[in-house]
Amino acid sequence: MSQTNQKEFRAGLYIRLSREDGDKGTSDSILNQEKMLKNFVEEKEGITFGNCYIDEDYTGTNFKRPSFQRMMNDIKQGRINSIVIKDLSRFGRNFIESSRYIEDILPNLNCRFISVLDNVDSYENPEINTDLLLRLKNLIHDNNSQEISKKVRAVKDMQRREGKYICPFAPYGYVKDPNNKHRLIIDEDAAHNVRNIFDWYLKGMGMVRIAEKLNRLGILSLSEYKKRTGKNINLKNKTNSWYPNAIRHILSNKAYIGALDQKRVTTRNYKDRKLIRLKEEDHIIVYDTHEPIIERYKFNNVQEMIKSKGPRTAPGRQKLYLFSGFLRCADCDSSMIRSNTVSKGKNY
Repeated sequence: MSQTNQKEFRAGLYIRLSREDGDKGTSDSILNQEKMLKNFVEEKEGITFGNCYIDEDYTGTNFKRPSFQRMMNDIKQGRINSIVIKDLSRFGRNFIESSRYIEDILPNLNCRFISVLDNVDSYENPEINTDLLLRLKNLIHDNNSQEISKKVRAVKDMQRREGKYICPFAPYGYVKDPNNKHRLIIDEDAAHNVRNIFDWYLKGMGMVRIAEKLNRLGILSLSEYKKRTGKNINLKNKTNSWYPNAIRHILSNKAYIGALDQKRVTTRNYKDRKLIRLKEEDHIIVYDTHEPIIERYKFNNVQEMIKSKGPRTAPGRQKLYLFSGFLRCADCDSSMIRSNTVSKGKNY
């Protein structure tokens, strides 16, 4: 049945809250949004409550949010046929994507769209979807998100230059000071393993052998240690074992000499979440911010050893292949090695 002829609507209440968007006021809290929308549906004739969809701490600059996607699937399955939101900023802060959903996708799914505070109702006023004022509001929310992103970046860069640690987790061997979350203090249990890793490498033990030794000794891997110490981690590649790449990361981390090497990656803009690795000269590095675990001369010797080994080619060959040192495994992030395969007398 077309939306214009439909009289009964089953509503999905969509609620979103994100600190990244600057949502700090109690008027934008999850409970207050839910209470407002439920009261609206109870008082609105012809609409019944269907389900509530909540995305907490998800940015509005894209629509890859779990509850939003679940809501869209319920619309396609016919479980709900109406969306009710507090205001347009809760729906999204991306002008292009918000307009696409409101003007194209939802009408084609015969889904009623209501924004309470914006006085938008696509059933009572079908032409509101393409109204200029609605588009302007979406554009303003998009621009606000951009301005907030600039301010957040500026504040974080200032904190980095002040020598404040702003990453969510402390490096292995450290914990965050309970009295100052921007300061690192030594975790002696893990720091002992860090010292061993550096000593073993300086004695000629390679990263593969170090990882094997740690596994043989039953030393908890990075992710396992964080879980055992109560850290709420959500790592992309959780593993219960030590691997050479983890050893390389520890051996190259300036945190162990009391320095903070931050802003190693960035994004193109507030909408594009793809990470871009920065050159070392573009990092923000501050020395003597916390107590070191490794002496600086020892750390420097390790860096020289790592550089001297470098990416290898076949024995007796001097030149590097085109992608030597650049290609990495998508699963474990280890370096990939070029290998010639001989099959039926042919090289591949």
